[in-house]
Amino acid sequence: MSFKYRDYQEEAVRIGLEVLRDDKGRKAVIVAPTGAGKSIIIGGIAKELTDGKVLVLSHSKEILEQNLEKINYYGIYPSVYSASLGRKETEGNLIYATHKSINYEAFRDLNIKYVLIDEADFSTKSGTVLHKLMTKLKIKNLLGFTATPTVTKVNQDGSYFEMMTKDKKSLFNEICYVLDIDYLVKNNYWSNLKYYTPFAINKNLLELNSTKAEYTEESQKEFYDDNGTADKIIEILKRKPLERNALVFVPSVYDAEYLANQIRGSVAISSRTDKKLRKKYIDGFKSGEIKIVFNALLLGIGFDFSELSLILDCAPTNSFRNNYQKIGRGVRTHKGKEVCDIIDLCGNYEKFGDIRNIKIENVENYGWVICNNNKLITDVLLDSKETITKEDLKIGKKPKTTENFKFSKECDGLAKMSVGQNKGIALQRLYHTKRFYLKWLIEKEFKFKPEDAEFERQLKLMFTQ
Repeated sequence: MSFKYRDYQEEAVRIGLEVLRDDKGRKAVIVAPTGAGKSIIIGGIAKELTDGKVLVLSHSKEILEQNLEKINYYGIYPSVYSASLGRKETEGNLIYATHKSINYEAFRDLNIKYVLIDEADFSTKSGTVLHKLMTKLKIKNLLGFTATPTVTKVNQDGSYFEMMTKDKKSLFNEICYVLDIDYLVKNNYWSNLKYYTPFAINKNLLELNSTKAEYTEESQKEFYDDNGTADKIIEILKRKPLERNALVFVPSVYDAEYLANQIRGSVAISSRTDKKLRKKYIDGFKSGEIKIVFNALLLGIGFDFSELSLILDCAPTNSFRNNYQKIGRGVRTHKGKEVCDIIDLCGNYEKFGDIRNIKIENVENYGWVICNNNKLITDVLLDSKETITKEDLKIGKKPKTTENFKFSKECDGLAKMSVGQNKGIALQRLYHTKRFYLKWLIEKEFKFKPEDAEFERQLKLMFTQ
């Protein structure tokens, strides 16, 4: 079966084949935004690799099914190795599988020559099951695909996003092709997006969890309730009969189920929803039988519905990736669809901006970065007030992923706490090992005992200078 590529898809297929056919061996990533047709690119590459066994890996059952559908366009029906689909086939030249299903015992004698990994940012770190398996199988030629080529890093000061190829222990060591979101927008491959923030939002209740990578579930719930979000959702959706489908992201399963009970013709989907029932709901949603889906952060990845034209984002996040994936559900084009409206009730738009302004590029004398409206997203602490631009990087200014306090006579860091689990430990040592804890003491305005006055004085000096 013949298939006509978009121009950028043809280029991505060509570059991908070059990477995989390099005799020296390469482990590279193709960055393609949501809605760019990654499954078509993957299928186009896979069908050309006839000189050795090919393994195509997907992160989930849903993504695997999408990739299978696209390779079928070419009249190719590969073996499938996926426990969730009840199939464990390894025959033939081409195998499509899920990450969690494959194992060394089943694949060690198959002589896999090429491996393609969709949503590659999920399993790139050293020590992951997939990383160990690729090492054991001695895979020389490896090609990954992702829209968000980042991993989360954590240090004493908090969390930040780093390009997935920056870590020397990463499964991938280069980015070989990047498709700009701007190109998709200008060429009408992406739907127009319109953001709305109809209500003032109080974000003071949001607190980061121990990793500083995401908000705590408790604070998200408090935020949701304190802002009267449920009532606002109901007001918006009941204002007039919906002529289009609406996907609503909420923080918890309880919130999704509560709202589904309030609005006729709606359903709640979460990790607790039976898989058969989940499929029934999604099919009904796409057919128009079901108008509203309340989703507790389940349909952020691997859910494709090009007709979707209304998203209510009511689940605050500190993650660039999570925000991108949610809004990305609405970027696909469809005949008769002029725009996808994004109604933000949680402050994500204020925090991350319009995803159409995201740009991934290789900055001279620095390396690969992600920016939004020229503001650096990678390598900057997630709770930092620091603003670094691409131009700053070009002139040698670098983001701070650590705070380096210089101890002095005024603050020598030798003061010790007299109580608690850190009793007898000097401030200087705590600064290097438990900076989260020290920040927490400041943020909570901890009431120190009189004997800890010097410890308190030095602590405040460290975080207020």
